[in-house]
Amino acid sequence: ALNVGAFAWFERFLKGAGRMETFDEAAKPSIPPARLRVFAELPPDERTTRIDEDFIPAAPAPPVSATNAEWAAQRDAWMSALRDRVFRAGPGDAHPAEPVDVGVAFDGPEESSDGTTLVLKPADSPLWTGDERKQTQLRRRLLLLGTSLEREQVAAVRRLVRDQRAKDGSRPVRLEARGDLAAVALYVAVLEPGVAGLELFEVPESHASGPTLPGVLRYLDLPQALALAAERCPVTVHGARAGAWTFATETARARGWKSFQVMPVAETKVKRWFTPSGQPTDETFFPIAVWLQDPRNAARFQAAGINLFVGLWNGPTEAQLESLAKAGMPVICDQNATGLAHRTDPIIAAWMHGDEPDNAQALPGGNGVSFD
Repeated sequence: ALNVGAFAWFERFLKGAGRMETFDEAAKPSIPPARLRVFAELPPDERTTRIDEDFIPAAPAPPVSATNAEWAAQRDAWMSALRDRVFRAGPGDAHPAEPVDVGVAFDGPEESSDGTTLVLKPADSPLWTGDERKQTQLRRRLLLLGTSLEREQVAAVRRLVRDQRAKDGSRPVRLEARGDLAAVALYVAVLEPGVAGLELFEVPESHASGPTLPGVLRYLDLPQALALAAERCPVTVHGARAGAWTFATETARARGWKSFQVMPVAETKVKRWFTPSGQPTDETFFPIAVWLQDPRNAARFQAAGINLFVGLWNGPTEAQLESLAKAGMPVICDQNATGLAHRTDPIIAAWMHGDEPDNAQALPGGNGVSFD
């Protein structure tokens, strides 16, 4: 046990044991843990849980730069800190010899006429799902190595973006993500020149409550990182709390960046078009649908009398459902991971199945399915 050496030191230097005496017995529980509790509740003025903030103070929130020159100087200082300090051990040109499980998976790439979209999602990984205590131990081990899970995720996504760009450098690569992975995608866009757009959902407002990047708060927080990304590519933040992202919003306005958007949490819920049994909630409803159309055009279709989308290309994705919800357009879509995560969302009218499920047939060589 790790405490054997400590106990040997106690025996020798505190209790006067001889130099040649040995002690190889580990600690044995002698007092019930409940009796060791000091406080029933932590005092309101305690500092232990945030003592790191005293050891290494966080950088103060900066004001919005008044001039382009001031912004350029501040931006360059932050980029230097990110490259040389926070992500100093970032990815090189070569891939690791073996795949590394960093708890992130990808839907896609979703190909469209205007580029490629990669959707980041938590991986169904035995390392990073399940036992929270085990995950905490693994995260601590990464910190002892001078890195973190989220920093390794940034490195993994950067490599994927490079791979996509290497396949076809003429096609823009966009990233879509939710929660802590949205912050990961944000830093990928800041550090990797191959990212052409971001669709971010429920982004944490600070590293104090969001992803762990050792040392980053000495220089900047997520609002400043969002401003860095907004200068480099179009960014849309979905589901933002009222008043959040003020620094990035005001910086974008002052600099004239038109492609930065913050979409607040909707104040009204989307109408539920169908009951759980599949019946319209409005008996006058008659479906007039389009097949595999771009949800970004939902409002235009609605103006033409269309009231239902059927099928979503390589979807549903978070951005597709967000566009449909904004227009109030219900959809019949596939049961992929994103769809199942929104299974109670009223915008999803029904699930779509593959063509002709009643026409399954046996094929030569034992392939196919037969209902004989």
